[in-house]
Amino acid sequence: FGKTAIIPQTPRGRLLRMTILSTWGDPHYVGLAGLEIFDDMGEMLVIDDIAAQVRASPADINVLEGYGKDPRTVDKIFDEVPHTCDDLHQWLTPFDPIGQDTPTDAAQDLECCVGRVPVVIEVDMRREVQLGMVRVWNYNKSRTHSTRGARHIRLDLDGTPIFRGEVRRAAGTLSDPEACSEPVLFTLDEEALSAMEAY
Repeated sequence: FGKTAIIPQTPRGRLLRMTILSTWGDPHYVGLAGLEIFDDMGEMLVIDDIAAQVRASPADINVLEGYGKDPRTVDKIFDEVPHTCDDLHQWLTPFDPIGQDTPTDAAQDLECCVGRVPVVIEVDMRREVQLGMVRVWNYNKSRTHSTRGARHIRLDLDGTPIFRGEVRRAAGTLSDPEACSEPVLFTLDEEALSAMEAY
């Protein structure tokens, strides 16, 4: 679909940006259950100050009229409970039609996404990190609600594209962690891969 990107080996940078370009079918909402970032040694990064280091646009479902105290906020994707069907541990945000004043360059990145405002998550890792893997845990409240999961995404590191593609739709159950997540690998180092398996 659309363009393809060459996945670099252990790219180095500080600001990780995920652009969600489409869902698995839901026309109004998109969400994630978790986001795990690993360095080139296979160690998972700890986000010490989620409020300061993580930003989403739109922020969450509370930007909508009638909401205000919904717990499905972006901090949940770093609450270390990614394999879950509990929406109290998941993030949900509007996936809205494009407006006249909205830049369309990101949406045009994939033909399937023209006419939608891309949803963006930015993570400031506070230091330069060589990435080994980014694991995306998709929205997993139920089989029906798994259509709210991200489908086509783009990852940029300090403004440089490092991945563009499709991520797995969550199963909507707790039966198999691998059925609920998509690993985006940036290393094939055996020791690093073994370290990642411990998480």
